[in-house]
Amino acid sequence: MVHFAHIVSHNLRSHASNLQLTLDAFNDIRDKDQQTDTFFNYLSEISNNLSSTLEHLNQVVTINIEEKKVQQVNLETIFKECLLEFKEELLAIDAKVKSDFTDLSVINYVPSFLKNIFIQLISNSIKFRSRKEPLRIKVRTKVKNKRKLLVFKDNGVGIDMNKQADYIFKMFESTDASGESQGIGLFVLKNQVESLGGDVMVKSKLNKGTSFTIKF
Repeated sequence: MVHFAHIVSHNLRSHASNLQLTLDAFNDIRDKDQQTDTFFNYLSEISNNLSSTLEHLNQVVTINIEEKKVQQVNLETIFKECLLEFKEELLAIDAKVKSDFTDLSVINYVPSFLKNIFIQLISNSIKFRSRKEPLRIKVRTKVKNKRKLLVFKDNGVGIDMNKQADYIFKMFESTDASGESQGIGLFVLKNQVESLGGDVMVKSKLNKGTSFTIKF
């Protein structure tokens, strides 16, 4: 079934790409009037959404079929690389990030998976930050009962766990009431972690922030 989904997503991505190319060509020759603009923009939105959905689907099925190249990785090094991708955003909102990898600095893991974990969690913290106080992120590693853990905390708007706990990791579901989030990032994160025998736990309270614990 996974291989079938991969084949389908790959083939549909080809059609989606052809659709986008056709729209781009049509845009160069079309008449510029309000009715045509409205129709063209509508088709463009459909095409973009289709391409985005297929790309996300491909990410999900790839987790299960690609060879997982586990190697020794430095957690702090990967984390700092990911922080650089958000440097301007973090500076603009006066965010402060603290990290402590003393208890666990190196693990055997898939580098791309680890990078995605950090990127998704940093991105979520920025997206769901409180507008009442500057964003604060704390990241640390620890070993508990011989289990290697990564704990990622922020002081964002938090999640109503009584109402939304079941939607946090579901595909195309989101705790974001604005509708801006597509509900893909955390779904992929959880699948990547679980594919390597790990687990993800969440603790959160409204207006008190959120804590993600990754069990490696």
